[in-house]
Amino acid sequence: MRFVSYEVTADDTVSATGGDWAAFALENGAPELVDVKGVPLFDFIAGAGIRQVYRELLARVRDGQRVAFPFRCDSDDMVREMSMIICPLDHGRVRFESFLLRSNPRLVQPSVGLPSRIRVCSWCKRVVWRGEWRYPEFAIEAMTLFDPLHSPVLLHEICDDCAALLSVARPESPRNSGLD
Repeated sequence: MRFVSYEVTADDTVSATGGDWAAFALENGAPELVDVKGVPLFDFIAGAGIRQVYRELLARVRDGQRVAFPFRCDSDDMVREMSMIICPLDHGRVRFESFLLRSNPRLVQPSVGLPSRIRVCSWCKRVVWRGEWRYPEFAIEAMTLFDPLHSPVLLHEICDDCAALLSVARPESPRNSGLD
């Protein structure tokens, strides 16, 4: 089982990485992420709503509560189901630990046609298709997402199920995406 960890300071700056962090970054074609010490955590979190969720989780952890939840961390060629534990440390520091539970190669083949914007849950990776949160494998086929000439804008959000699991308020999502 693959394990990666990182710690942030009281001002949310990455102070340490551990486990298979460097190997994981390199395997995912991101050598610039091998050494992220000194970089603000929120530089890596897309979308104001998702940053809000992380701020709520960090506040809860800094109040002494340990938080654990499942999430997806997919790459271009792999579907990864993972588990994260966020733990309080001394002096307002926080440790994030992620464990790989399962990984499988992606099975969906490229196709033609593409919406311009896609709402995606940053935790489970489900996307909105016709007003419902659907798993990406379904949505990729239904929306024919792999047009080599166009790239969708991914609107990072949190679906109702994941917000309930994390016990956080679900930020309002933009309604101008045209995909609901």
